[in-house]
Amino acid sequence: MSLQWDITDIENYQSLCWEENEDPDRKDNELYKLSDVTESLIHLSSWTGINRITKNNYKELAKRLAELELLGITYHSSSNPKEVDVFNHIGLKTTVDICDNKKWGNRIRNILREQAEILLNTF
Repeated sequence: MSLQWDITDIENYQSLCWEENEDPDRKDNELYKLSDVTESLIHLSSWTGINRITKNNYKELAKRLAELELLGITYHSSSNPKEVDVFNHIGLKTTVDICDNKKWGNRIRNILREQAEILLNTF
């Protein structure tokens, strides 16, 4: 299933989530593009397993993003969105499968083991 998203429930989504597209090679109808933070939160939701940002879960999402960053997993940047960025995106929805805390712990452990395997094989 392809990743789908909805930003219309985010407060001030027009100014927060969109920015002018200054790419000289853009198509004529591509005047705007998603902001880097919004795009990161959408695509990293596949890793975090949180498909809707709410007042009740934004701190958990920020923590998961920090954990991924510690493992070297970021999206088009050297760092992931921070807690304030996540808070500002309350209302963002995606179609990713939900990952509860138990599954999240298993996912992080598996990522860590994969990273360790890569490290061992590089020597």
